[in-house]
Amino acid sequence: MGFTFKIDLTGLQKAEDEVRAAAERAVQAFSETGQQVMHETILAATTPTGEARVARGGRYAGRYETGRFYNAMTGQTSAEGDEYTGTIGALHDFEDYFRFQDEGTARIEAAGSLEAGFQAGVQAIRKSLESDGFRRG
Repeated sequence: MGFTFKIDLTGLQKAEDEVRAAAERAVQAFSETGQQVMHETILAATTPTGEARVARGGRYAGRYETGRFYNAMTGQTSAEGDEYTGTIGALHDFEDYFRFQDEGTARIEAAGSLEAGFQAGVQAIRKSLESDGFRRG
């Protein structure tokens, strides 16, 4: 006479691995999308100086002259234990003028690439997680 209580954890490791893979895909989507949108925004943020540059035969009217600001705005991912991180911004190179160009000054209109990249990255996370079967509660 008695009771038996059984918990079957078969498949738990598989589910855990699937969640980890989904998290990794989500932060990758954030970083890749964020970088892409930052770059698009930099190129689209035209200025009178950029328009004059194009008139002289330059390639872009946006915030691209030497390419340093554009190339500095990148995305990267990392994983450590149970933490998955996606980061965007001027990660490996930074000059004050990057901030002036992106955030604006009294004389320079803001390009807004970091904010645009962040917003697009957040949407990419949501889309990635939803495509993996996760829903907002």
